[in-house]
Amino acid sequence: MKNTPILSTLSVIAGALFAFSSPSHGLIISDDVDFTVDYQASSGLLPSAATPVWTRVGSAGGSTGSTLISGALVFNTPLAGDRLFRIQNSTGNWDGSTTTGSTIEFSLKVESIASEAAAATSIYFSTGTRGYIFHFSTVSILYGSASVAHDTTGEFQRYRITLSPEGHASLYANGNTTPLISDYSGATLSTATNHIYFGDPGGTVGGIAHWEYIAYTNGAAVAPIPEAGTLSLALFGSVLLMGGSRWLCARRAD
Repeated sequence: MKNTPILSTLSVIAGALFAFSSPSHGLIISDDVDFTVDYQASSGLLPSAATPVWTRVGSAGGSTGSTLISGALVFNTPLAGDRLFRIQNSTGNWDGSTTTGSTIEFSLKVESIASEAAAATSIYFSTGTRGYIFHFSTVSILYGSASVAHDTTGEFQRYRITLSPEGHASLYANGNTTPLISDYSGATLSTATNHIYFGDPGGTVGGIAHWEYIAYTNGAAVAPIPEAGTLSLALFGSVLLMGGSRWLCARRAD
């Protein structure tokens, strides 16, 4: 039993690494992308009062619409109402038609979906010729005519969307380098628009959703890279296997 301290030490390290890498509230914007525009609810400002200004569009249908609560922008809209914030290309801040690609990152959690609604909140962006929209329900993310299962409730989660110069969008969650959605080509627009918006666009969307921040750049499409905690866990796995093998060998020798 003289080698049991090895396992005890490894267990302590594992607990520390797990705590470091677990999702948490109060997510901050990633620093691996040079975002040109970002809105953070922790600033205490609504997007319509931020710099640059996001234009508030729509009617909340008599609900609370959008308010700042505990460092988050909270949308609370019924199925019949809508409330969103938009930046258009005419302001000079968003240009999805760039040939270098685009990256959008945001942190949100869904609290609930309005009765008979398909999703609680959405993000939409366009390039002037094609439009892309992602709807977030409590148990899935819908895009185009498809969907992918994903629990959006509980903790805030960090999402990243990349748009390639060829017009293919991918969506990643929580720093995972494997996308939940890939090669989404959007839809052809009947009227040329070039803007980005988030919130409740109306239609089949309604409910309560919390947004911590949204940031974007039209300078590059940057997929997530493994975070330090992920790399540390991978290293720990190797150490654990090696230590466990040595401990078994020692036990057999005893």
